[in-house]
Amino acid sequence: KNTRERTIVTMFGEITYKRTIYKDRLSGSSYCYVDEKLGIERYTRYTNDVAAYAAEAYSDENSMIKVGIELGNLIYAKFSLCDNRIHAIPRQTIYNLLSRVKPIRILPDEENKKEVDSLYILMDEKYLPDHSKKDEEGNKVRSSKMNKCALICEGLDSSDKNRHKYLNCSYFSLHKGDYSEELIEFIDARYDLKKLKHINVLADGANWIKEVAKEVSFPEVRTKQYLCKFHFHQALWRIFKNKDLYDKAVGYIYQEAGKDLKDLMEAVKNEGNQKNIAYINNNWKLIVNTIHLKEMNCAMEQCISHHLHSQFDNVPKVYSSENLNRYLSFRDNYRSKENMRYLYLEALKDKDKESNR
Repeated sequence: KNTRERTIVTMFGEITYKRTIYKDRLSGSSYCYVDEKLGIERYTRYTNDVAAYAAEAYSDENSMIKVGIELGNLIYAKFSLCDNRIHAIPRQTIYNLLSRVKPIRILPDEENKKEVDSLYILMDEKYLPDHSKKDEEGNKVRSSKMNKCALICEGLDSSDKNRHKYLNCSYFSLHKGDYSEELIEFIDARYDLKKLKHINVLADGANWIKEVAKEVSFPEVRTKQYLCKFHFHQALWRIFKNKDLYDKAVGYIYQEAGKDLKDLMEAVKNEGNQKNIAYINNNWKLIVNTIHLKEMNCAMEQCISHHLHSQFDNVPKVYSSENLNRYLSFRDNYRSKENMRYLYLEALKDKDKESNR
């Protein structure tokens, strides 16, 4: 058909090259062998290495504008005293780069799965703004939807008395989909389930978490649930609002004196604390399990703050359901210390395979 120049932007700067475009005489469609050999898609100015870096940067940054500035300066503006302009890549371009892939989940590697005896799963939810809801006139309206999040770890390092650390953490968050099924696949991708004996679920006692804990079960694996200490201590304080009574109630819990605690709560029962009393009664077994759990604590509230709030809710934003699942997968993999650049490029390969089927 003809020979013409094409300019692309890579992590090493702009590259201009000449390539020959061929035209099929029968179908009239055009084709370029050089572009296929280099792995460069049609109608794209930025190559996949730039897109992979953008995905990695956005995994730890809550603004596409900031990612565009960082990426633009990295590509176009090597250090110079003469030129200190900001070479920003537009926000819409960053969005398009991120949208090249679907939510990224790592694939199981049977040869390199970790073998552990016990796993700890800390779970909680975070409500984030969503604009998939529409009013009667068909206009999108701002609403909030639940995003489920889990921190999976292998134990607690308490060698430093001032700061305990979770061992080998990984994160799994989901906005839309079957959370139990995908959480099982997430664990299966990392751990040898044949060697796993115990799963310990620590959370605030929400009904959806109890259902997930029941469904996340494997052959010969014992799953046990625990109630976060912060939440039942908070509920007790809201019930009694008196330090002496509060201390007495805590004592009953650690003595496993459920009847005495129930009588004490009934003595101060009123319309304002019925919800918290029901919370304690409904989760009594989980509370008893918790007081016998010596080697682990639940800091899921702090985890949600650092993992999701700072990234997605720290500044005013609204997300679509499709995009939110994608961005959550980026964040999870980055915080799980996965190689985001590699995962992004592998996700592109999977996308190409699907399009060729």
